[in-house]
Amino acid sequence: MEGGDYVNPLYHNPNYTENFTPEFRSFIDKHYSHSFEPLEVLGYIYALLYSPNYRKRYEEFLKADYPKILFTENKDLFRALSLLGIELIGLHVLNQESLNYSFKKLKDTTIGESYYKEAHDRNPTIKKPLHNEPEQRLYINHSTYFRGVSQEIYDYRIGGYGVLDKYLKSHKNEPCDFDHVTRIIKVIACTIEIQKTLGFLTSDLPHLKGNVSEALMQEILQNPPPPPI
Repeated sequence: MEGGDYVNPLYHNPNYTENFTPEFRSFIDKHYSHSFEPLEVLGYIYALLYSPNYRKRYEEFLKADYPKILFTENKDLFRALSLLGIELIGLHVLNQESLNYSFKKLKDTTIGESYYKEAHDRNPTIKKPLHNEPEQRLYINHSTYFRGVSQEIYDYRIGGYGVLDKYLKSHKNEPCDFDHVTRIIKVIACTIEIQKTLGFLTSDLPHLKGNVSEALMQEILQNPPPPPI
């Protein structure tokens, strides 16, 4: 944690009561005629904030203020976005059950696997990261690389920093935790795919009617992710 960070727990201890104001809980219950669980509400919000359409539309506003959350009138769309958000949360906290669920959906299951150029030259130390776009390889030194790293994966940014570049440079001259870097690469790949789905589901933003994506919504609803905690 650094200065300027905020922590807003989903529940209060020791009674494990939800950290929603009575006004917000009343709004959700009346808006959907249903009392969604706190994790479901958080999942919806998390998904909306990861929607490329939301980020693009409110880009300038988000530079100066807290995000404003749009609530769809379509209960199925709410549920579908919520499930995608829950999947993202599980990925981003590196919950093992969530990772197993999402990684199985990757079209290329070898994304992020580590290799050595020469069997006799096994150097596990992180030096200068180098991305080879044509071969989709991410090198950590002259002989060791991770495969299946597309330009899109390598360029993925959070808070203005390239995730992979930032991580590897911060661990320069240290032995590489190969399993952890593989997880990061796969998590980014899964996040990108989920964001593409979110883009389709929120294509009519700010209206969020969900009219053009009924089949996709039902597919998501029938294959819920595991809880992230």
